[in-house]
Amino acid sequence: MSRGSNANANEGAIENANENGSEGGNEGGSGKGNATAGKNAKNGKSGTGWSMSPFAPETSRSGLRLADASLGEGGESTGVREVVGHPGWVAKLYKEPLAHDEADTLARLIELPGEMTWADMRLVDRHCAWPVARITDRGETVGVIMPRIPEPFYVRFAYEGGLTEPKELLLDHLVLQDAKFSALGLEPPSDARRRSTAARFLALGALMERYDVVYGDWSYRNALWSRQNGDVFLIDLDSCGIESRKWIRSHHWEDPLFPQGARLTTYTDRYRLAVLTLRVLTGTRGDPRRALERLAQQWSDEAELVLLLRRAVTTAQPSERPSVAGLLTAIEARSQTTSAASAASSASVRAPAPAGKAATEGANISGWRDVQPPPRPGRTRRPVGVRPPGSAGPTRPNPVRTQATTPTTRTGGTNGTANGTTPATTTGSTPGTGTGTGAAPPAPPPYLGCAIVFWIVGLVAFVVGVLAAVR
Repeated sequence: MSRGSNANANEGAIENANENGSEGGNEGGSGKGNATAGKNAKNGKSGTGWSMSPFAPETSRSGLRLADASLGEGGESTGVREVVGHPGWVAKLYKEPLAHDEADTLARLIELPGEMTWADMRLVDRHCAWPVARITDRGETVGVIMPRIPEPFYVRFAYEGGLTEPKELLLDHLVLQDAKFSALGLEPPSDARRRSTAARFLALGALMERYDVVYGDWSYRNALWSRQNGDVFLIDLDSCGIESRKWIRSHHWEDPLFPQGARLTTYTDRYRLAVLTLRVLTGTRGDPRRALERLAQQWSDEAELVLLLRRAVTTAQPSERPSVAGLLTAIEARSQTTSAASAASSASVRAPAPAGKAATEGANISGWRDVQPPPRPGRTRRPVGVRPPGSAGPTRPNPVRTQATTPTTRTGGTNGTANGTTPATTTGSTPGTGTGTGAAPPAPPPYLGCAIVFWIVGLVAFVVGVLAAVR
């Protein structure tokens, strides 16, 4: 099994909701990981997730007490029930025991997170119902234990003038137009929320692709999201394959290059995640090419993500489909660009261009960072005993209020601060003491000479008067 080189590439896509990291870390194997988790449970540390499991990787059916009420059933299971005495954990019981090869694959899946990086294990703990234990009976695998869906993924929908009981908030409820959200009593998600939710699903898909895990069951009902922070959660992972898995029907998500009966691979996951991304971003169901054209109109036909998604859903060769990690990188880049443009727009509103000048002149934007407008000009007094730059001779007090001009040389870049210097105009005056850059010093005011002459004449007259009085 191959391991990807970009093991930490998707850490930032999901790790922005909370910082309750999983205990136990990467202990190098499922035995150590689950043993550490068992100690955490005994010490009173709460939470669910693979690394927090209090169960042995193989747990006897006879040693489990399950609740009578079923939380759900269908497919290949008789139902999902809570494990008594272990809040947050559920058991799925199969209609028929697994075949030996399927049981071996499930055992491998249960071990796999112990070999992951710590960052990847955190994704597993927080964002999917990864299986933690096989339920066995007389040597056969008859069920599986996994985390229960967390509360943030349940909501009350508007129905007949009231509210329903808490129900799972499925991907099915995200791929809607705004009017239908209002009918359900939900606030329509913003474009930014749609992007972040799609990116988080892609982050989970990229994790599985790195470890050659084939999910194959991306659909409206297996992927959940949260209105609170756009978080995501994935269920039904116990049927995943390693490198490939048996074909599974997924209505409205059929892969045209993998007909019924063909074994599914990560290439199928690439296709279905591309379709998921298109539907989440646009709220458009049906033929994914309709969603693709709508996204191209909203963004740009040449946007990197649009180009990758187009190749994913139209190529005739499965191997030409872009990797899930590539889709994730493209949508994160789009989000960063959009955020920067929004920040620049806010800055331009706070610091508009001066009247009569072009909108780009003096806009106070440098590298898309919010900056403050330049200080208003004012008059200052030159310090006593400081001569103007470039002047010769002894210094003397300057009793006159003057305003020095500062010649400025442009060094490139945008208007505003550059190279750590104070903003200055090329022709106007600047408050403060000029330092100059090879320029002549400012000329003294024309009335300074007259003032000196009058002062000397007055002094002479005063001296003459004193001498006359002495005589």
